[in-house]
Amino acid sequence: MLKQINKTPVPIIYRDILKNKMNGELTIRGHDFTKILFFLNGNLAFAKTTKKEERFGEILLELRKINQSQFLEIKDLVEGEKDNLGRILVNKKIINNKDIYFALIHQIKTIAISTFSLPSVEWDFNSHVLNIPSNSKFDIDLLEIINEGINKISDFSFYKNKFLSLAVEVSSIPENIKKSLSTEDCQFYEKLSDFKNRSIDQIFSELKIKEEFFWKKTILFYLLNIVSFYEIKIDENLEQNIEELLELYEKIKLDKINLYQLLNIENNATQDEIKDAYFKLAKKYHPDRISTTSKPEIQEIANLVFASINQAFETLRDEDQKRKYDKESLVTKNKTYENLIERAKILYRKAKTLYNNQRYWESSTVMNEAVKYDSSRSSYFLLLGLSQMNVSTLKREAEKNLKKAVDIDPWNAEPLVALGKLYFSENMIKSAENYFKKALSVNPEHALAIKRLEEITNKHSKKTKPPFSFLFKKKKN
Repeated sequence: MLKQINKTPVPIIYRDILKNKMNGELTIRGHDFTKILFFLNGNLAFAKTTKKEERFGEILLELRKINQSQFLEIKDLVEGEKDNLGRILVNKKIINNKDIYFALIHQIKTIAISTFSLPSVEWDFNSHVLNIPSNSKFDIDLLEIINEGINKISDFSFYKNKFLSLAVEVSSIPENIKKSLSTEDCQFYEKLSDFKNRSIDQIFSELKIKEEFFWKKTILFYLLNIVSFYEIKIDENLEQNIEELLELYEKIKLDKINLYQLLNIENNATQDEIKDAYFKLAKKYHPDRISTTSKPEIQEIANLVFASINQAFETLRDEDQKRKYDKESLVTKNKTYENLIERAKILYRKAKTLYNNQRYWESSTVMNEAVKYDSSRSSYFLLLGLSQMNVSTLKREAEKNLKKAVDIDPWNAEPLVALGKLYFSENMIKSAENYFKKALSVNPEHALAIKRLEEITNKHSKKTKPPFSFLFKKKKN
């Protein structure tokens, strides 16, 4: 059956012939030529061609075994003769048998190597034992043809379409093939062996080498049967695992996670639970399982995260190391907590000074940092809310933080009054009235709450209609 080379290039059949030591006849038909290559036990035995520049006379002229004058006389020499050209030239003592032999080998190689660069042609291979006369039978190593022919490939589109999304699997190189490879070939082969479960596209992206070099070497190894390709099994949870991996990485980088949290276990976990947790994480975050991502930086992050997971496992699985870690962690935790509390106090004092100097934006910025270190104090959220109240773009945040202050200390009238003031400034009179009343229920003598309630009462008595509030108005997109 005839096949189109743009679907299956001719060199693909060489791979099977080499691997299975096949016998047979490969016929290639182009627009204006035919080539026939004969194979015995996986090697090239003979070749014929109708392509003008590959005919025997042209080969002899190319090799300078005959001169231009002798070449022009070939037609007259063979006219009426039954022998082939080589025998005629030997009989007429124009050339010797040795030159004929090497010229024939050169011709056969030329015909075979030229098939690597052919445009779209039809070909078929008939597998059968050949009956070739002994004087026309050669034994040319197909390894040699593939090694030389690979440099004739200029269009890699078929191979890209076929292999780009597949992963490459390397195998050990047989000694006879290894001898045919250059040092450069072997070095590149070793690089390929470092990539497991990675697509050809990803490998090329990471190696950062010339595209022509990459594809010629990869195709060479494929034709020599020392690499194969396979589909990467897609993990349906890969995207989620990568997202979790990045979150872990950020926590590890900022030192915001301990060994127990890293393994997702309790502090009193048993050794079996520690082991189970480790293997569960290995299934999700091992670099080989993350390697299907197209981003090289993800692979590096996976290496770093899994190194931390390994370290956590090695520490917690050893009872002595575990006790030592727990003791050091307790001391560190207490010290860290004390440092954070002290840091928050310093920031609070600084923000209070800024607030008193009416530098409200700076005060709110400082207090935002303070509540990160200590989020247990009502007074911190109160100062943060008061500062934000005085910045027009932060009034929404002010409301949230003042309510946090109320939640932490519901018996403190100040955040209730502050909320009343915020709503009053926005002409949200009903809300303001409610919070001033709540403040007075906590502290009946609070002067500002009393004053604001009197103002609200006076407004109501005059039946004035308050302007529209913009505090919670939806922003236009």
